[in-house]
Amino acid sequence: MPKVSVLTPVYGVEKYIRKCVNSLFCQTLQDVEYIFVDDCTPDGSVAVIKEVLDQFPNYRSKVNILHHLENRGSAAARNTALEAASGDYIIVIDGDDYIESTMLEDLYNMAIKENADIVISDYWIDYKNKIIYKKQFAPSVGMDCLKDLLNGKLHASTSNKLIAKKLFIENNIEHVEGVNVCEDMSILFRLFYYAKKVAYCPHAYLHYVQYNTSSYTKRLSERVRQNIISVVDLIYDFFINNNVRDKDLWQAFEYYKLTVKSILLISSGRKEREKYYTIYNDSVQHLNTHPGLAIYYKWIVRMASENNVVRLSSFLFLFNIIRRWIK
Repeated sequence: MPKVSVLTPVYGVEKYIRKCVNSLFCQTLQDVEYIFVDDCTPDGSVAVIKEVLDQFPNYRSKVNILHHLENRGSAAARNTALEAASGDYIIVIDGDDYIESTMLEDLYNMAIKENADIVISDYWIDYKNKIIYKKQFAPSVGMDCLKDLLNGKLHASTSNKLIAKKLFIENNIEHVEGVNVCEDMSILFRLFYYAKKVAYCPHAYLHYVQYNTSSYTKRLSERVRQNIISVVDLIYDFFINNNVRDKDLWQAFEYYKLTVKSILLISSGRKEREKYYTIYNDSVQHLNTHPGLAIYYKWIVRMASENNVVRLSSFLFLFNIIRRWIK
């Protein structure tokens, strides 16, 4: 049984997958299996994986390339990989990202040393013209991590987290098929809820690439926005079904709703945006105390909740120009 299973959904990443796979095969930890799931990618991503594998012939026994007969989305691809995984620990690395060579060894060793269900590390965000280091400061208790996840202090990604497979199995956790945006959030809130011990490694290994516009994680449409809303509903239903009474956890959920409202407003055109002016207005009373929402996002939410259409449109126009210039 391998120590770690690396799960990589493959769709639309031909330009980036070579760097990703090379970074996986150059890991210092040797007892690793690599599971790639071809979700009917329309490009040559799978051929590139095989080309890289030809350069690492000793890795053939460690690599499993699975194929979907039709495109089912990233959540289904992750579930297919998870079902096939046999490692003690799981990590998901998207095909357009890449990792530092000691990532798996360092996180695995910390997991064993701390007897941790989840190990969290810092990460890099790679833009076209710059790379930004992102610190995490993760608590050691799963429930506290869940609060920080909801209030925006923790990165909502599985790719900078090594997770014990038993956590998935014992709690019957899998991705929700069809939720292909915010799919990490849709599973992380449950993992943190059940995690007894979380460890933190204060080093960045993951390079979270933010310039691929064709892969799963970079699409933006009305369907995507509805996916984001559905995750809010998933969290709410989970809290109700598990009789969650922790006031701080519910407060963090209110913060998350405000974060989602800001995303919906920013990612919509003027006509589409109108339907989001009043969404989650019951949470606006918590806006000023939101610890993870930047001040300009708070302005956007405030203007929308007050139905100040002219100011909001002008602000978003300038905001998007500045954001494109920065990146």
